[in-house]
Amino acid sequence: MCRSADDCGLVLDAIAGYDPLDTATSRRKFRYTGRAPRARRFKLAVVNGSYEHAQPEVRANFGRSVEALAKFADIEHVDFPDFPYGPILGTILFSEGTAAFRELVDSGQMRQMQNHADRIGGYLGMTISAVDYLQAQRVRKKARNAIDRMLSKYDAVLGPTTSSVAERIDQPFDTSERAQRNAAKPPDPPPTDLVPGGNIAGVPALTVPNGFGEKRLPTSIQFMGAAWSEATLIEVADAYQQATDWHKQRPPAL
Repeated sequence: MCRSADDCGLVLDAIAGYDPLDTATSRRKFRYTGRAPRARRFKLAVVNGSYEHAQPEVRANFGRSVEALAKFADIEHVDFPDFPYGPILGTILFSEGTAAFRELVDSGQMRQMQNHADRIGGYLGMTISAVDYLQAQRVRKKARNAIDRMLSKYDAVLGPTTSSVAERIDQPFDTSERAQRNAAKPPDPPPTDLVPGGNIAGVPALTVPNGFGEKRLPTSIQFMGAAWSEATLIEVADAYQQATDWHKQRPPAL
């Protein structure tokens, strides 16, 4: 949808706002008037454990990104709050997804899904008990409060978006090289992944390209911020893109 952080501001300005048909929307306004002169140094934090066990190219590209950011930001290191983000997210998503698509599950049409893994996802959700779902929501609240406290200290926290290069566009999710590699030899210790934590906390994040790695596939860096900090995230990511040109480069054709 967007080629740059600046594009993200334009798109968010167009779609943000209250929708009477969607109770999850907010009446809070968001307006983007384009990039403004930077008036201060940003305060950023690198998430410990997010890059140390990534692929060598991902780790190297992330290191160069941090060096570029250090020219206009003060950067610290921070530990991401320790919670079982994967199990929390999986329990809630499977439960709520199955409830949302209950008719599709009950009709048996889910077995016609293109992605093989999706053909059984709804049925797995039906095996989760109400007790497990409520317990996941309780732990989610504790995790969200801890993440909020951490994010309140910074304009953004940083980490590689994923610990490996992007997948090829023609590669099925459930048979991807990354999935096969992790199944054969799971990372030990597993890298700290910002995505599940951000989903659980319901906070914004912005990802931008930061280089190429294995087989000339792209890598990226993620900026995560506190709730309602979209404007600051766009400002930080846009400043990074003004200092680099990875968002203008393209991998070779398949």
